[in-house]
This record gives sequence, C-alpha cells and structure tokens, in this order.
Amino acid sequence: MTLQSLFAKRSSRPTDRHSVLRLLFLSFVLGRASLVVAQPQPWQVLWSYPMGQLRNEVVFDSTGLNLVVADNSAVRVHNALSGSVVRTLPLGSGAYFAGPLAYHHGSSKLALLYLPQGGGAQNIRIALYQDLAQVSPTVDFAAPEVDRPVFSADASLVVTANRKGDNTSEIKGFRLLNGTMAWSHLVPINVRSRSSTALGGGSGEVSFGLRGMGVVAMSAGSGSVLRAYSGFNFGNGDSVGHGYNSQGSILYGVSSSGIVSLWRSRESGFPIGYWLVPASSQSTTHIVCRTSALSPDSSLLAVMYEEWSGGVMATRLAFFRTSDGMPLRILSIPQGITVYNEGLEASGCLAISPDKTKFAVVAEVSGVEFRTYVGATNLPSGLLQPTGSVTLQDYVGNVSSVPLTLEFRDMLSGSTLERHEISASTTGSFTLETSLVGEVRAWLKAPTWLASMRSVVLANGSASSLLFSLRNGDVDGDNVVGISDFLRLRSAYGSSEGGYLFDQRSDLNGDGSVGAVDFLILRRSFGQNGA
Repeated sequence: MTLQSLFAKRSSRPTDRHSVLRLLFLSFVLGRASLVVAQPQPWQVLWSYPMGQLRNEVVFDSTGLNLVVADNSAVRVHNALSGSVVRTLPLGSGAYFAGPLAYHHGSSKLALLYLPQGGGAQNIRIALYQDLAQVSPTVDFAAPEVDRPVFSADASLVVTANRKGDNTSEIKGFRLLNGTMAWSHLVPINVRSRSSTALGGGSGEVSFGLRGMGVVAMSAGSGSVLRAYSGFNFGNGDSVGHGYNSQGSILYGVSSSGIVSLWRSRESGFPIGYWLVPASSQSTTHIVCRTSALSPDSSLLAVMYEEWSGGVMATRLAFFRTSDGMPLRILSIPQGITVYNEGLEASGCLAISPDKTKFAVVAEVSGVEFRTYVGATNLPSGLLQPTGSVTLQDYVGNVSSVPLTLEFRDMLSGSTLERHEISASTTGSFTLETSLVGEVRAWLKAPTWLASMRSVVLANGSASSLLFSLRNGDVDGDNVVGISDFLRLRSAYGSSEGGYLFDQRSDLNGDGSVGAVDFLILRRSFGQNGA
C-alpha cells in the first residue's frame, strides 16, 4: 500500500467549527469529573529574558534545573529557577543558530542546527553536545538542507526532514558517532518544514507532521515509511505539534484549528478520539492554536492558542492530561503577549519541565519585543496515581505492546467518568493518574480480549482490586466471541506474520502465526460476552 493510498479514504467533515467542535468537546466531557475552572487563571511568571527576533527555541534539560534558549544570535543555558545565564554554547565567529533544537532526555545529549559565517542552506551544520556542561561540541558535521532534528530512541542517530518541493520531502539519518549519513530517502509527502516531529517512545520510530494532512511515522533505523495517521486536519488546520506517550502506544496531534487527535500508534488511519481546546466564553467565535508541547514523560500536553470573541483576541495556555484528554488548567496570558510565530511554524517555542511545575515559552510583546518567559503551571494538586496489573490469558507475546482501554464508571448510572488509553509493562503492571476519589467501577478492555469490570475504591493514591485477568478470543473486538470471530480467524488460518493472508488480530496467542492454538483459544471462549 502506498503512502498516498493510506490517506486516500478521507471522510467529509462538518465545516461549522464553532457549533460542531463545541458539541464534540461537550460530548467528551459530559458525565465525568472535570478540573477546569470556569474562567482561565492568570499566569504566574517566574522570570523572563529578552531575546533576538528569529529562530526561537526552548527546551528544559532532564534535571529541570537548566533551560536551553536559542535565537539567531546565541544559544544560552539558563538556570531554570532564576533565569541567570549559566553559559553560552559557542557556534564560532559569525555563525548563528539556524534551526530547531533536539534534546534527548535519556542521555542528556543536545543537537542543534547552525550556519557558519556567510553560509546558506547548503552550509547547514549540526553540532552535538554530550551534555550542557560542554564548552565545545563533541561532533560537528555538515548537514546541508536539513531541518527539524529529532533523536532516535537510542540516541545513536539524529533524524531530519526537509521539504524539497510541493509533494516531496527528504528524510535523513545521521550517525552521532562521527556525523556520517546513515541513510537518506526521498518520500512522496509534504513534510511541514520546521513542523512537529516526535520520538516514538522507545519504539525506534520518528514521526513528522504533514501540511494539512496528518502525521507519518518512519523507522529511525532505515528511514522507511511505516504508517500514516489521517484525519489530523479536522477543521482544515495544519500540524502545530504532536508526540507519543511514554510507552509509544498512543500518538497525539494538535491542529491549528483547535482539535487534539488521538491514535493508537501501531494502527494506521483515522483517530480513535478527539478533544477540543476549550473556549472560556460562549461568545468565542474561533480558536487558533499556535504551538504545543509534551512533558518529557509524555503525561502532560500544553497547547498555546488564540481565542477570538467579538473581534478581541485573548491568548490562552491549556494543560491536558494525555491519558484521556482531561483539561487540568487554563492560564490567561496578559493582553499584548502572544506566542512567537515565525510564519505559522512555532513548534519549538514552548516547553514543559520534567516535574511539570514550570513551562517556558517564547513570546512576542506588543509586536516589538521578544522574550522567553518561564512560568508556573499551577496544576491542581491531589491527583491520585493508582497502580494495577492485568493478565492477558493465552498470550505469549509482549504484553507491553498491547494497548489497553480503562474506563472508570459511575457506580449507579454506569456512565463513563474517565477514559484512559494505557500500556502495561512486560509483567502486566500499569500506573495512571485520576482526578476521581471514592468508589467507582473499573472497566478494562484489550483488543482481542473480553472486557472485565470490577468495583474499586480510589483513595490516598491507591486503588483496591485494580487487578484484571482478561479472557482471549474476541477477534473482531466487539466484546463477544461468536461466529464472526470464527469466520475471521478461519480466513487467516495457516498464515504467518509477513504473509499475504496474515491477520494480526487472529493471532490470538501472539506467536506470529494463525493455527490450531488460536482456534482452541477461540473455541474455549465461544459464546462468552465481556463486561
């Protein structure tokens, strides 16, 4: 299947954003606990620092004690608490910062694009720092015509993308040991230059936002296209950021029109869910998202956007819990301060600290001055972090690769209060965050397993009986094991992974083939219903 065909099936969408998207948001949050205050809270600025005018980027280091700030004139390391300049990273006489920063929180490596004196696009170089205490780069190598770097999962490569034409982009992977190019591929997609890129949560994948289309995931090892995620441009908006959760099982995307989309990262196609960046007033006519950022542990998503009401613009900063889209806090930015916006591409202008207590943003003040602001997220306290475990019966594959859907439901009405897309560890254990307290019903479903539900008490950071054992055999995922499951498995019977007839969902035991063992699993569960 070609990349174009992955995007070919695109359903028509409503065009009345104000009414339709508000309805989507209301349908998502009705019946569940929400921590959003009625009116946005004023932001609390810890410190600010004047900047140059172009190519502004910010990123916290893995300790949260330092903040890297870059503009055309300099790349500086600030103390994240006081704002004082700790050091300036040298780029050489007459050189200047030429592109986004890439930081690998696991290894503390920093990569940046720069141009030597008098250089153009053909002279772009990448400087690699093993840590922020280095005086000079460990490796410095030529990388002509590249843009938007991101590290591979093991920090052995820097992967870049650059749009070559209207419908062609070049993706390159550079070895960080010596700066040589590992691979280069021309792909028939329009990667948005300086647009969002993300690392696939330890999966060896990187992804790139496409102009007005969606997101494409690629192998960091070979550069080959793995899958495409469509429906990202709901409301005709371009990508202003996306990322994976820490397990690499869920992918999030933010469009400029104000929709946050959610996909299972290993399944191509349209999102499994949407949520809307919330308006603070019924009189809001439209919302334009400018930039977004994920926390280093991928549990918190920040979106900075402009809200228009009666011809007056207000700038907001919203924080969402990525497990289920719960809005945790909305901050109101003072009038005259807007996100720095080079064209419509401001994907590196916002960052969240590892402990999620601080954010940094490059902002434009009254259209004349550019500053880096560091503020307090002021997230609500008291979120519980219950742990649990799941046993996936009759399965020999990697449990951590199986996506799980957990819902907390009201004890009386059965309505869904919260919905979490989670991944377990290889031993089946998992952790999540919840705003709920008290007795609820916990419902858990995995793709080919029947759902199970039990009553739990959420209190003091723990949950009683958040333990599940799921029965295998639901090939078609409708929570019933019946004739349709048998027919689907029969169609794939005898096939193996990589073969033309292979159906991963029919491989119930996860051994890479569909055979007698899978048939016996289905037969034992035949006629059973999930909770």
